[in-house]
Amino acid sequence: MIKRSFFKLPIIFSLTYYIFSVLVSMGWLVSALLKRGDDYFWEIFPMYASNMFIQHLKSLFLYFVVVAILCYRYRIHKVSGRNIGMIFIAVLLAMVCQTALGYLWSMSAMSLLQYYALDMSWMIVAQMIFGFVILIVMTLIVIFLFRLLAPMAEREEPFEFDGNNFGWVHGVLFTASLMTVFIILGLYALSSFIQYSYYYSDVYNIVFFLGIILGLMIHIFFIYFSVRRCFTQVYDTLQVARIFKSAGITLVILIGVSIVFGLIMSVFGMMYLNSRDWGALIIFGFVCILLALVVNYVSLFLSSRFAVRQYFS
Repeated sequence: MIKRSFFKLPIIFSLTYYIFSVLVSMGWLVSALLKRGDDYFWEIFPMYASNMFIQHLKSLFLYFVVVAILCYRYRIHKVSGRNIGMIFIAVLLAMVCQTALGYLWSMSAMSLLQYYALDMSWMIVAQMIFGFVILIVMTLIVIFLFRLLAPMAEREEPFEFDGNNFGWVHGVLFTASLMTVFIILGLYALSSFIQYSYYYSDVYNIVFFLGIILGLMIHIFFIYFSVRRCFTQVYDTLQVARIFKSAGITLVILIGVSIVFGLIMSVFGMMYLNSRDWGALIIFGFVCILLALVVNYVSLFLSSRFAVRQYFS
């Protein structure tokens, strides 16, 4: 019997796209290393590879949300060979477009370095902007591909929501939407560290990579279990606008809390710095980190529940 599922096809698309993106990036890297012929670059290859796994995480969550919405819109929920084939065709076509855009970027980057003599800091900024533009363009391309390929799929009646599946479907999409923004902002904040990670030791990079994975897992489960019982009002259709609005409210509250917390801690930090009490300053640093963790999770818990209840309770 062919099974019907809301998330299996989006998971297949996002995971396949993620794996192909990493493999293509590694292919570009290996070809560049072969041209250089320098053994040192092969020694730091594992660090570059781990960075690629981290860099492409944003597309993993983003396209999971986008494809889940598209599958619902075009009524593609059966996990059949026909639908899986359509998903793979969409992934391959999207990868061709992404590879072409990546090639254009690499050519443009080389031109900027040669003719304008830009330093690496400006190139990092340009790469961040290009990465954001690529996400937008590729999202539009994925939407177009689904519209083009939807007639190939095995379509059926619209997905029916009830009290059993409404909460967890919207909870998962809300969590994935927040995680997409968190990963994009986090990658931009850590871009300099990731760019120059080959200067650090292997142990340090492994700990950093595992810390990111562990942090992602903790945030995913924390957000989902914080809001899973807040979806008390059941609708007949997928509430995409309400999901994005509730995620937006959560982000605004978190950003506001982070700014206020940062200002308060910076005032106290300047007081300790002016007193030149280095021991107290070190202790204050550790306390500040612990407080930041507590404030982060408490504000995330309260803001997410408040935002979801505004639209789903």
